[in-house]
Amino acid sequence: MYDGVLRLTLPDGVETVGFADDLVVLAAGTTPQEAATLAEEAISLISSWMEAHHLELAPAKTELVMISTMRRANSRHPVTINGVERMPKESIKYLGVILQDHMVRGNRRKLTRVQNLYVRPVARTFISVRYEVATVLAGVVPICLQVKEDARCYRKQQETGTSLKELHVLERQATLAEWQTMWDELEPTSRYTRWTHRVVPDIGLWKARRHDDMPFYLAQVLSGHGFFHEYLHSRHLAPSAECRRCPGVPESAEHAFFQCPRFADVRQGLLGEDSEFPATADTFQALLLSSRERWSDACVAAKIITTTLQQEWYIERATSANDGMVAAVQRLDAAHEAAVAARNERRNEARRALTRERQAARGAPPPAVHPDGRLLSSEELAERDAHRLRTRDNVRRHRARHRLANAEAPDCLDYLWALFGVEAFQEEDEPSGH
Repeated sequence: MYDGVLRLTLPDGVETVGFADDLVVLAAGTTPQEAATLAEEAISLISSWMEAHHLELAPAKTELVMISTMRRANSRHPVTINGVERMPKESIKYLGVILQDHMVRGNRRKLTRVQNLYVRPVARTFISVRYEVATVLAGVVPICLQVKEDARCYRKQQETGTSLKELHVLERQATLAEWQTMWDELEPTSRYTRWTHRVVPDIGLWKARRHDDMPFYLAQVLSGHGFFHEYLHSRHLAPSAECRRCPGVPESAEHAFFQCPRFADVRQGLLGEDSEFPATADTFQALLLSSRERWSDACVAAKIITTTLQQEWYIERATSANDGMVAAVQRLDAAHEAAVAARNERRNEARRALTRERQAARGAPPPAVHPDGRLLSSEELAERDAHRLRTRDNVRRHRARHRLANAEAPDCLDYLWALFGVEAFQEEDEPSGH
């Protein structure tokens, strides 16, 4: 029933898009006033058709947005719908998509971000590869250039009446030329971009290839973002950027794939290193596009080289992690010992302070006296101290014998204590002369 409204004859520059019970009217004009006038004429025809079919248009539920590169104040031109004036909004939501005014200027970054989500899986690159390089490797025209191409085709269709299919074929060459210019200007921005531009200099030839999809291993070589020490070191994933086989030489994609002696046999067997026209970075694009067999050989070589580097990196990471764990355990042990020593020192200092406080509270000790009340002489004091030492020695010897009797493997020190007591560890007095 609703198909009739989609077949109405509308003014030039007006199109309708229907989905279920939603209807979108697209009115294009050179100025906001012209677009608003075309929209009013089209809506009036649609309203008449709906009245003829016993339907009613709801102006209060109708939303509109004026997409323009002009300033927002100049682009907010009202549209009258069945006598109700509606003002354009800054944004509307249609089928889950938010349409904003000034879309061309404000949403370019959002459009590239959305395209980047599906371009990167097509290019099979690391997530660190920049958007422009990913589009080149995937052979996908950047979305901003596609929008410009569509705009040129639409304007020429309005002027000449030529079909969009023919116009797109003609305008694609201009789009590729503009893309090539952008790619050449981007080349000096970073060493990885310079490398990709060196191996893929011609976008037109690269996009026209008819080989298989881009494999993950070849994408590492073409982008420079892979299991190469130079890249891993820049991402803080390797301790050094040098090649393990060639000291002092950074292990870049060029070195690993075209120069390193480790993979000379791979290059001889698959890339024709000893042939009349060996593969180099400057001729790599021509080699890849020359035939499907050369493309397959290059993919196999890239897989062997990058897989070997990946396995070596895994071993390095495991070894480094083990060394790091040992060092961490040693640091923990040292920290524990320092903490225990500090705790014991604090405890001993507290005990010494408590002893000093108690001694100060008790005052000076009273002089040693005999039971009959007289003071002890120096000889008696010495005899008393010797008696205390013998008593302490007997107690220690008794405890040592007890430990010796209960121990499965008696300690040598305990054995000596049990047999001889403390005198066994004291120096002998010098013999007196006769």
